[in-house]
Amino acid sequence: MGSEFVVDKEFYDVNDSVIVSISDPGAGMDPFKIDTIAISVKSDSQRTGISVICNETGSNTKIFRGKFKFSEKKKKGVLRVRNGDTVTIEYVSEFPADYEERWRGSRTREQFTAVGTTVNVANRLQNNAREGQILVSTPTKLRIEKYFDVRKIEAPEPLKNIHGQIEYYEVIRKRSSSSITLIS
Repeated sequence: MGSEFVVDKEFYDVNDSVIVSISDPGAGMDPFKIDTIAISVKSDSQRTGISVICNETGSNTKIFRGKFKFSEKKKKGVLRVRNGDTVTIEYVSEFPADYEERWRGSRTREQFTAVGTTVNVANRLQNNAREGQILVSTPTKLRIEKYFDVRKIEAPEPLKNIHGQIEYYEVIRKRSSSSITLIS
């Protein structure tokens, strides 16, 4: 079983506070102290988002709670939002519940070199990307589009030493079933 989280309300206004509760069986590694985890919260108006520290509700409960605020104005530690924004809360467990099971006995290490057209296209896309931008080819886009929002690059630059026109896409953001809708 992985981590789960809930927010205190279904709909929020632009000046509301949000309380988020996260249950993560793999977190809270020290059974004798109250641990903390960090979540990332982003909005359409503030794509860089904010980091929110969540505290464990008691020692070894593996339930964490955090609080953050919305505002239409830019304020430090407050998520900037506008009516209609989608707010995304992301949490990645450092130690998923099946961490030990997946890695038990896995002590071997292999090294290899990947070669071929796919690797060359990926390298050229990486070189064409601006700082912080992720570009992907059509086959990758088809595999990730149900998890990420992507935008087709119109009139893309030709890729160095790649013959023929390659369509490519920019990854905009991770899609999340855990979103908040702001009401007007």
